[in-house]
Amino acid sequence: MSSTTAALHTPSELTFIGADEQTGIVVFQAASSHDAERVNTVALDTTNGAIICDCTGAEFGRVCWHQDHVVAAWEQGPAMQAARWLTEVALLNQGHKAAQMVKVYRERCGRPLGDDVTALVAARSEWRRRAARAAAEAAYAVVREWEGLSHSDRHIDLHFDGGRGEREYLAAQDVLGTQHAA
Repeated sequence: MSSTTAALHTPSELTFIGADEQTGIVVFQAASSHDAERVNTVALDTTNGAIICDCTGAEFGRVCWHQDHVVAAWEQGPAMQAARWLTEVALLNQGHKAAQMVKVYRERCGRPLGDDVTALVAARSEWRRRAARAAAEAAYAVVREWEGLSHSDRHIDLHFDGGRGEREYLAAQDVLGTQHAA
């Protein structure tokens, strides 16, 4: 998307349609600016960040404003805002409660309530975000520690600890997606 197009749109132009707790996909829509009878739909997979859109631009392989703004639209939505400020225990409790409500309504009515599904997807999404941040922080600590070791300390690690420190360092590089000189 060009910077000109980006300036013309905001995440608030996307309307939240719903979520699927089984796939973690959230769906938004926006009216087409080119075709009055068309509504564009964009979906975000909250588990892996994949985004698909059915607008004309996306159909031709271009990145559209819907794709650029869907993550922000989800993050700015009320369910994610509520989940973001919960403590870890409260987030876990909300996730369990929403999962139970989804299960009960699915069993009794054949489908869960939309708000319960959205709360569950938001709780899971926030939980994954926090887990990824914690993993990155731990990986950074390992990298800093390893890179701070002298050559002789690294040699001691290899001979007396079976190279455990080096393996942790390499695993931390994988988490961070970086390559540091060992």
